[in-house]
Amino acid sequence: MDKLFLWEWKKTKKLTLCFTCLIFLFIMFMIINVETNRISWTDSNGKSLSGKAAVEAKIATVSKIEGKVAPEKLINCVNEYKKVYKKGKIEDTKEYGKYIEPYQDYIYRMILRIYDDGNSAFDQVLINLSDNQLNNFYSNWSKAAIRESGVNKNSKLHTTLENKAKKVDKPFIYEYNDGLYYLILQFKDIIMWVFIIIAIALSSIFSKDDLRGLEEVSMSTKYGREKLTVGKLKYGIFLSIIIYILSLLVINIVVGSIYTFKGGNTSIQLVYSRTLWNTSIGKGYLLLILLGLLATITTALFVMYISVKSRKSKLSLLLSIGLTFIPNIFLTNIKNTFLTPILGIIPVNLIDSSMVFGSNIFYELGSFQFSYLIISVILSVVMIFVTIKGIKKEVMNYKL
Repeated sequence: MDKLFLWEWKKTKKLTLCFTCLIFLFIMFMIINVETNRISWTDSNGKSLSGKAAVEAKIATVSKIEGKVAPEKLINCVNEYKKVYKKGKIEDTKEYGKYIEPYQDYIYRMILRIYDDGNSAFDQVLINLSDNQLNNFYSNWSKAAIRESGVNKNSKLHTTLENKAKKVDKPFIYEYNDGLYYLILQFKDIIMWVFIIIAIALSSIFSKDDLRGLEEVSMSTKYGREKLTVGKLKYGIFLSIIIYILSLLVINIVVGSIYTFKGGNTSIQLVYSRTLWNTSIGKGYLLLILLGLLATITTALFVMYISVKSRKSKLSLLLSIGLTFIPNIFLTNIKNTFLTPILGIIPVNLIDSSMVFGSNIFYELGSFQFSYLIISVILSVVMIFVTIKGIKKEVMNYKL
């Protein structure tokens, strides 16, 4: 193995790195544990459950109604749901557990964002739905998906979206999927912590006050500087990937042990109701993991570039941590514009599930139409090579 790679490994402040990782894992465990205790479920006997018991009861109940979402099945569930309101027994826990709880999540995901006019409460929207509206659920869903894009009806893009909507698999698949649903929705927040650990671990990798021994000798010749840079880049990318994989592994174990990973075949439309992505929650989560890997490598290189540019470990640390937060605070607010795919090169945007899945993903650039995701990935890869080149250039220009 590369001597300079091993040299970097020996230099690593392993105690600080382990301590930071433990803090991260402890915080995430506490957050997940608190959220788990908030889970509630009323069984068919009217008994209120919470925590792990509620999860198990929900899995058992949902398994009776999961499968393909056919209009006739939807009508039956909605009519059962309506019974309680018509009887005026909404406060009756046994009635609630029998007619409301089993179908609430199922109906809420499919009905609200499609039929909601923005002026009525969910229950009122539900009560006023006709069988005819539910029979045409899939065509109404397609219209809502296209309407959300805000595209002019007479435009070429509108026609493209209509064709895209027709290709989405129907009927949708519904299964218990709280574990994967949680991970998709929380993915950005989880990986943000990974970015912070990377910033702490790599912020001093090129700093002037950290160069010593073998590195000082390497810096004395052009060839040595080239080898030094390659060794540090290899080490930085390797370490960031290891941090990412270990963090992801632990979080998945914690979440999976609480919620389970059932429901991978659930249509992604039941998480982001009007997205035109034709995929499942399971495949969507795997996509986020791959994007997270790309974002992790990009972040590591950004941090190393800051280190080589500032050459002061403390300044580099502050700038690197700022790199993970500032885009999250400001730039992610610029959505659904021509800037969206460009902003995708910023790691925190690349892993933002609401941006990846929560839009219609088509943007008209000149006479072509590109996927936001494809543009973001291409720009991220280009940025990786540009950053590597920039790091090498800075090292070559070092003045000892």
